[in-house]
Amino acid sequence: MTKTATNKPRSSDRREQILRETLKALGEDSYDRFSLRDIAKRLSISLGNLQYYFPTKDDLFLATCERAQADYDRSAFIFEETQASGLEGMLQAFEWYIEEFNQPHAVVWLILGQVAIYNPRFKELRDQSYRDSQTTWETIVKRSALQIELKDAKSLATSILALLDGFSLRNFPADLSDPEVKSQIESLRADVVALVETRIR
Repeated sequence: MTKTATNKPRSSDRREQILRETLKALGEDSYDRFSLRDIAKRLSISLGNLQYYFPTKDDLFLATCERAQADYDRSAFIFEETQASGLEGMLQAFEWYIEEFNQPHAVVWLILGQVAIYNPRFKELRDQSYRDSQTTWETIVKRSALQIELKDAKSLATSILALLDGFSLRNFPADLSDPEVKSQIESLRADVVALVETRIR
């Protein structure tokens, strides 16, 4: 007997669909207002169907964080393959970060920081994501082959990350074509250049 093809999504496809929709929902509303019921409604599936994949809101958010990390890692890897050396490479890294700023996965890190304040389940994940960002920027600094001491490279990575995080907290989400935001980006770029130049031997 021959099996007939159906339009029923495979398990991995459905899971991916749920995560994609959750990323979208989080970009449109706050963590407190998003719910499993809302995601199920957006996907036109039953709540029970969604809970087969993610039993609780925390489970869904945790999986969304993991998905966001994978997206960020992929983007960082692609950037690392093309980074130039010297100050030019540092400015390329700055531009890469600004491009990442409005990616769907970026909103997850902002929400994670807020959720971790009152939900201990996410505190370690938030701390790990910051350590990963620190490592990414240390790698960027090392790859730029600046004439710089190792301890200064770590310090430079920390300083740049602090500047970028401050910008994120003040502006997210933001229209990067807005004149005021563009002015802040120019000022931030100048600060990054000044930080790099003070550490070059």
